[in-house]
Order: sequence, then C-alpha cells, then structure tokens
Amino acid sequence: MLRIYVSAHCRACATARRRLAQLQARRPDIPARLVDVEAPDAPVPPQVIGTPTYTWGGRVLFRGNPTERELIERVSVLHEGDGEGGDARRPG
Repeated sequence: MLRIYVSAHCRACATARRRLAQLQARRPDIPARLVDVEAPDAPVPPQVIGTPTYTWGGRVLFRGNPTERELIERVSVLHEGDGEGGDARRPG
C-alpha cells in the first residue's frame, strides 16, 4: 500500500494531496492513503522524517513530491510486481 505522510503546516503537502487524487483517478486499483503525522494515533514509522513522504510496504519511495508520472509509474510497478511487499524493482 502507498502511504503518503502529510501535515497541516507543510506547504508541499497540498501537492501531495493532489498527487493522491491523480493516482486514484488513473489507477483506482492501487491501495493508497494519506496519513496525517499530527494526528494523535497516527502510525508514523521512524523513516518518515519530514513531510511529504511517500512509502510502499514500509520503504521510503520519495521524500518530497514526485511528478505525477513518476508516482504512477513507480507504484504501478510495485503494485503489479508484488502487491504490497515493496520489493519489486523497476525493469531496465
């Protein structure tokens, strides 16, 4: 699953929210959700050191915002390669 860690004070997180909407519009089959790091019960792993941070299967994919294309291509490969394990490699 793609998790995008965001916070209210983060200016770049508005773009992260747009990236999630773009991903869901083009690839609704890919599981994804936003995690507000400021929520009291938010599960924030230690590798999330700032916002926005994009993770898959516990592994950091991006710190900061990728382009729409980068995000869709990367998570498509991961999703099709091994579901949520996060170990698939981009061919090439």
